[in-house]
Amino acid sequence: RSTIIGDTVCRILSYRGHEVKRINHIGDWGTQFGMLLTYLYDSNTSIDEENTTIGELNVIYKAAKKKFDEDEDFKTRSRQEVVRLQSGDERARKMWGKLIAVSERAFNIVYDKLGVKFPDGMCGESFYQ
Repeated sequence: RSTIIGDTVCRILSYRGHEVKRINHIGDWGTQFGMLLTYLYDSNTSIDEENTTIGELNVIYKAAKKKFDEDEDFKTRSRQEVVRLQSGDERARKMWGKLIAVSERAFNIVYDKLGVKFPDGMCGESFYQ
């Protein structure tokens, strides 16, 4: 939703003669990624960034969220995984990059259908690290 609202504002401002920067900021940092990474490690699940679908990631996310809500040890390890991710841990960054690639591929299908473009790029919260 926020992407579509932002694109609409950009279109209006551009039409009115303003110079705008079209950058999409995505939420790519935080507890949800710690949950996903920990779940993937625990279940020995691999992500193929070319073939894994957003639907498959959604199933994994729901299972990870359920486990996060019910299992204090999993919750603690997930939070620790976020710290490793944000600290540059190679294993975490590699798997995280695959998750981002799958997500961006799915986002872009929708954006293309809606004519939403980001000539100035797409970056996440991780950009500011």
